Amino acid sequence: MILRRKRRKVETLKRRQRRFETPGVQGDGSYVILILPTVGEVQPIVELAAAGHDTFEAKRAIVTSHVMKWNWVGDDGRPLPLPVDVDSLTTDEYELLVDLLFGSFGHKEICDQLLEALHTGGKPAPLKYIRLQLCRDVYHCSQTELEEQPWTTVMLDIRMIGVENKVRRFKRKMRK
Repeated sequence: MILRRKRRKVETLKRRQRRFETPGVQGDGSYVILILPTVGEVQPIVELAAAGHDTFEAKRAIVTSHVMKWNWVGDDGRPLPLPVDVDSLTTDEYELLVDLLFGSFGHKEICDQLLEALHTGGKPAPLKYIRLQLCRDVYHCSQTELEEQPWTTVMLDIRMIGVENKVRRFKRKMRK
């Protein structure tokens, strides 16, 4: 029982790991691998911010504990050690890690792509939106549960939704 629980925790951590390229702060070829925080880890920070309190120390703790691997170097060219010493990072590096961990990284671009896709219908919707639609409208599940679905089933469902959308667009044009 303990072994199964431990294995499940390790599998959950692996599912939450993400690799991000970081050329903007560390140059070409640089990357960081993070464990994305859970809602339970972020919620206290949201509550602190809502109450008007400073969240720097709480965010610092998440940054320190959620960087798994990176190839970043300091100003002297030597590799930066793990766990993260936040004081050794530049402001840009720290802000990037906070953006990556707390979810605002890339949101504007994704929302702009979605707006264009929904407004004009000429470009495909971003994959994150398709995943949301699948979870919300098709499978009625969490994103973690969606990841457990067979790939061939998901692809067939996406194709069928695409056919539905084409038919809807065609019918709208015919009514005009």
